[in-house]
Amino acid sequence: MKKIYSTLFLAAIASLSASAQQLPNAGFENGWAKTTPYTGGASKETDGLSPESWTIAHVAGYKAPLLGWMGTTLVGGKEAPGYNGSQYAAVITNNPNSIAKSQKVPGYITLGTPFNTANSSGNNKDGGSFGGIDFAYRPDALSIQYKRTQAANTTENGTVVAYLWKGTVKQANVRVSIGSNPTKITMENRDRNILGMETAYGDSPEKSADFETIATINHAVVGSAADWTQLVVPFDYTSTAVPAKINVIFGAGDYFSTSPEEGNSMTIDDVKLIYYSRLASLSVNGTALEGFASDNYTYTVDSEMPEESAFVYTTMGNSGCAKATVALDKENAMATITVTNTNQGGTDIDGEASHVYTIQFNKTQAPEPTEPEGTKYTGSLNIKIEMLEIDVTQPDKIYINDGG
Repeated sequence: MKKIYSTLFLAAIASLSASAQQLPNAGFENGWAKTTPYTGGASKETDGLSPESWTIAHVAGYKAPLLGWMGTTLVGGKEAPGYNGSQYAAVITNNPNSIAKSQKVPGYITLGTPFNTANSSGNNKDGGSFGGIDFAYRPDALSIQYKRTQAANTTENGTVVAYLWKGTVKQANVRVSIGSNPTKITMENRDRNILGMETAYGDSPEKSADFETIATINHAVVGSAADWTQLVVPFDYTSTAVPAKINVIFGAGDYFSTSPEEGNSMTIDDVKLIYYSRLASLSVNGTALEGFASDNYTYTVDSEMPEESAFVYTTMGNSGCAKATVALDKENAMATITVTNTNQGGTDIDGEASHVYTIQFNKTQAPEPTEPEGTKYTGSLNIKIEMLEIDVTQPDKIYINDGG
């Protein structure tokens, strides 16, 4: 048997444990609490809720002298029930500022830290997410269940953003509050810097020697979905390195726009990282299997079954955790190739961690028996061995060869 794996991928994951990591609180069931938006200093706790490990981008607003915080705006919360009878899902909505109604606030949720900034008149807007969580695995795709409402007279799409990286990128003088003189910080691991996108404000990004963007997702969610709908988006890998961090962001609208459209809303639940356990290709005796597809598990080949070495295949995915084995049933002329994800908790799109491909070949016909030499007589054969208490008599054909 020939096992074809990318040696680069295997080297990249050699130091990892055998456990596939999922995202924390990925069903948004736990720890809903009031949110204190990040402003680079003292901030206001809002009544807007966020689930444990995630943050919805509620806005603290502007702290006016003597008047306190003004323009606090909430852009989401929890929906009950969630997908498939779960307790909660996360809702994000583009809402107007609570005071300046002409100013629209984007609704999004992230594993990192969200920030929003503008001057006192609502111009020079910027925002996004920075940071993320520790993560040292290479998932193949991201799956969610979602519902989406697109407001009338809007064309804005929702957004799914995710990225894996290692090292650090810093950007100085990034504004993170609202007011005539917004607070500025040196921000680490800003979304736009990791994704290689331009920034309207702040200095040039500075990357550590080991910084590398490893895989990304930037997917537009088009239109409305009144019922729960599954969306599976593959990661785009540009490196064979092992990541150190991940961030995931869901936006009710165009996440990277500074002009969100009011009323667009998205509900998210059942977030899963996908690790493939299927074949990407399969050939027999040097010929690709006719009609092969990764999700087609039964085939018939009009030839006799070859030896094990004739089966050549590759496994899907970037995790390097999908392992395949071949078994031959010569009596029934059937070959099976079993692909198993060795990462505990690492399941494929269908929720399974193992898939079996069955290939039926032509059964070998047994040769016609040949008559022994000698003269054939029809009679009875008697075998008697008293010591072993054997005494058998049965009809049989008897051949006697004259030896001279």
